[in-house]
Amino acid sequence: MVLASIESVTKIFQNLETNTTRYIGNKLVNKIITEFKNRFKNCNRHPILSKAALLDPRFKKLAFRFDTSSYESAKDALKTELQNEFNFQQSEQNESIAISTGNTNDDNQDNNSIWKDFDALATSTSASNSIVSSSIITMRQYLEERIIPRNDCPLKWWQVRAVPYPELSNLAEKYLSVMATSVPSERIFSKSGQISSKRRSSIKPKRMEKILFLNMNQRFFFLNTFMIFSVNCGPILFFFFNLKFVPCLFSFC
Repeated sequence: MVLASIESVTKIFQNLETNTTRYIGNKLVNKIITEFKNRFKNCNRHPILSKAALLDPRFKKLAFRFDTSSYESAKDALKTELQNEFNFQQSEQNESIAISTGNTNDDNQDNNSIWKDFDALATSTSASNSIVSSSIITMRQYLEERIIPRNDCPLKWWQVRAVPYPELSNLAEKYLSVMATSVPSERIFSKSGQISSKRRSSIKPKRMEKILFLNMNQRFFFLNTFMIFSVNCGPILFFFFNLKFVPCLFSFC
């Protein structure tokens, strides 16, 4: 959304420059456009922002509508990362298969074969070709999907598309879940300054990290504790509630 909003704001100021007739107004609009472009001129080539824009099903290529070269660079970078994701998934599958099958006598015979190195090279070559082709096909299929409305949630869209695009959905979760504000991190810094006082200046970094983690996530702990208590003890409390108040109701009757 960042790249698309930058392009939209730039377009608005350019139209305002065309429609402004007075000298002071034109000078002000030109100054705003110049400063805006200077501040955000390299955003299209930012590695995180460009991948996030390309993985957002609301924008995709439209976020780069004024910069085609940045779109191609972002697509190539995302394709390379997708290949690494495919490679990681395939290596995990190979390890699980090797563990489940174990070593056999036939494998020991193959290890002594003169074709051992050739077979290993052929297997690795076919695997790498498969990874490259899979990443290209996945990217093409995703980019051919229709663009969703701007007010829809992209994370919900990817949650549904996690089955046809499992590797690409992992990357979407990685880049689209980045918070667009620095407030939480600044709160952590402020809290660390409060904890690391003169009396507690000898706290080690590992312990400080654990204290900050517990402090910032304590609300989730109490919420989970309450939910577990409600699920486990709710029927018991309901039973005792009925035992206590049902006789009272009969007495009033």
